[in-house]
Amino acid sequence: MLKAAPKNIHIYLESNPNPNSLKFAVNEMLIPEGMSFDFASPAETMDAPLAQELFMYPFVDRVFYMSNFVTVTKKGDVEWIEIQDTIKNHIKSFLE
Repeated sequence: MLKAAPKNIHIYLESNPNPNSLKFAVNEMLIPEGMSFDFASPAETMDAPLAQELFMYPFVDRVFYMSNFVTVTKKGDVEWIEIQDTIKNHIKSFLE
C-alpha cells in the first residue's frame, strides 16, 4: 500500500482539531494523491504493515494515511509529549 521511500526521510508534526490526533507529515508521498486509508482497529490492517505495527502500541486508537502524512489518534490516557517521538521514530524507521 505504501510506496518505497527514499533513505532521507524527514517527518514533522502538525496539530489536528482533535486533541487526541497528531499528523506526522513526511517529505515524500506515501500513497497516490486522492487516496486515503482509515484504520479504526488492528483487524482492518491486513494489507497495511505500518498501521499493523503502529497498532502494536497500546496507546494507538486509530491510524489514517493520505498523500504524504499519517495521522495517529491516541487513547485518552496518555499525553502526546510522552509518545510523539516514539511514533515519529517508528514511522521514520519503517520508511527508511
